[in-house]
Amino acid sequence: MKTNKKYLLLLLCAVFALQPVLAKHITTVIIEAEYEDVRDDIIDSVKGKGLNIAGVFHASEMLSNTKSVFNFRRDIYRNAEIIEFCSAGISQDISRANHLNILLCPFKIAVYNLEKDPKKVYVVWAAPEAIDDRSKKSIAKIGGLIKSIIEDADL
Repeated sequence: MKTNKKYLLLLLCAVFALQPVLAKHITTVIIEAEYEDVRDDIIDSVKGKGLNIAGVFHASEMLSNTKSVFNFRRDIYRNAEIIEFCSAGISQDISRANHLNILLCPFKIAVYNLEKDPKKVYVVWAAPEAIDDRSKKSIAKIGGLIKSIIEDADL
């Protein structure tokens, strides 16, 4: 049991050490539209590519529900959701290139608007970087997939 704990600790250290390297580039699209329309267009685009939506994280609800615990008075977001999805083919590629790349799936796109400016909708995603040379080609597919989702959503 001690050996398993040691390996688990090493794995966790490796994962946390790699996280800053895995998602350096954040891309943002800002448009004037209805929040629900943009969110629905992103979801439709993901589904239209035959991808599985792993979940939708309701970030604005979580932050709003916990703000008083941390002594904050105002909400940041009017609406904020993170759409998580996966491509089995790309997940196979990235995992076979390097087993640590499993951390990258599900892929994510955040959609939100701010309390102080609710007419602007932000669509945000992070393009991961390869952790080694073997991963470069397969990791690039993630960024390409997300870009195609955004383009197909016609934002």
